[in-house]
Amino acid sequence: MKRRIILSGILFIFGMLIMTNSLWAATTGIDSTDKWSYGNHIGYVNFKSAQGGDVTVTEDGIYGYIWAENIGWIKLACDGNPPYENTSNSNWGVNNDGSGNLSGFAWNDNAGWINFSSANSRVVIDLESGGDFSGYGWGENVGWINFAGTAVNSDDYHVNLIAPDLPSDLQQFANGSTLPWGALTNDATPTFQFDLSHPSSGTVIKYQLQLADNSGFSPNTVDYTEGSGSQTPRNDQQYSPSALSSGNFYWRVKCIDEFGVGSSWAIANSGDTAFILDADAPGVPLITEFTYNSTGEITSISGTAEAYSTVNVYDGGVYIGQTTADENGDWTYTPGTPLDDGPHTISAIAEDAATNPSDNSYYYNLNQVLAVNVFKDTTTTHDSSATSLRLEKEASYNFKFAVNDGLTPNPDEPIMVSAWVRKNASYGSHTDPTITLTGLSIDGTGNSTASGGAEGSWTEFTVTGTPNAKGVVTLRVETFSTESNAAAWIDDISITQ
Repeated sequence: MKRRIILSGILFIFGMLIMTNSLWAATTGIDSTDKWSYGNHIGYVNFKSAQGGDVTVTEDGIYGYIWAENIGWIKLACDGNPPYENTSNSNWGVNNDGSGNLSGFAWNDNAGWINFSSANSRVVIDLESGGDFSGYGWGENVGWINFAGTAVNSDDYHVNLIAPDLPSDLQQFANGSTLPWGALTNDATPTFQFDLSHPSSGTVIKYQLQLADNSGFSPNTVDYTEGSGSQTPRNDQQYSPSALSSGNFYWRVKCIDEFGVGSSWAIANSGDTAFILDADAPGVPLITEFTYNSTGEITSISGTAEAYSTVNVYDGGVYIGQTTADENGDWTYTPGTPLDDGPHTISAIAEDAATNPSDNSYYYNLNQVLAVNVFKDTTTTHDSSATSLRLEKEASYNFKFAVNDGLTPNPDEPIMVSAWVRKNASYGSHTDPTITLTGLSIDGTGNSTASGGAEGSWTEFTVTGTPNAKGVVTLRVETFSTESNAAAWIDDISITQ
């Protein structure tokens, strides 16, 4: 009679038990290890007893038998399938609202009714934390039954649903190859790979993957949950994000079964940085200096680029060698064999540690070829030098020099170019040979005219200017005589700044 009186005062609205967007899809059971609740008066309660008791959990309710060490079997539902109305002794049981919130009654012949949603507490299954049970059930004759806590003997206990296995064999790939943990890459869409499984073979599982630029995963750059999933096991599952920005990245993955129960997070590289992405191209390198030997061959090329970058040097678009920029970004390339005194089109491309290439540098056209009426001369030279440049009749020639910006570090020290010039007696009364410094906003400064004209008399010309950028300036040499045997020579050109 007591049983009937208690139930008659309990009314549940059946419509409240029909939930939409349920996290459950089928049935599951209790973990074989995490299977204990505890009551001070009834001792430990085993939700997966070796004596034959077992529990089935569905989106509508739970049923089966659990074993309490001091009171025996507890039945979770009457005969029949959930949900249970709990309005009489023929329709009682423990319901699930589809989100893990339990309600209703279980029965024990020695302890009477056990309420899973009393006025002061409710038993809840947390699907997001691996199917952990929490809260208290209330026995009318035995008091509170705790589903997660510490017993009087200091032993911890809790009840969990069967959870998916921890994802395993985590790997990552970039540019079609394995990307070692913590490595640098320029692949903005790397691929993450892992294996998924569940203790119950054939269970439908899916995965959730999070990617972040911080080890706490808050906030996440990517938080992706697979749609429908498929049956276990699932090996070599792969995910690639949309293009990422440069930075240090961490990633983790968990398995979620068809009941909504998730595994723990499997964290790539044990929580350390998984990979470093550098998707940004280095700045365009700058060629600032060419060094020549006495025969006009190029012995070295220097410039600036991103610190520690690899600088690839090209002549006419053909790769000729590489060097490495130092910590200040300065670099010098020395060809194994000096570049001849013919024409050259020199450029450079910087490549950073992640192998991102820069844009091509400016092309420097070095017109070392002897133009019309312009010749190398080993007979008439200044100060015992090996070679001079001879210009016959009307002729011109451009020398190119790499310079600093003239503003830093010494803004009061402009470029000064000096050269020794002479002419022969046949040059006549025509306009004297002239040198002009141009380029980088140096416009026509420093015109100088030779004094005298007798053969064997060398005159030093000096021109100055202050460029507004780092790069190449031009020293133009011109002669203007139209006489048949007219000639002028230029030698010992030097530049200071």
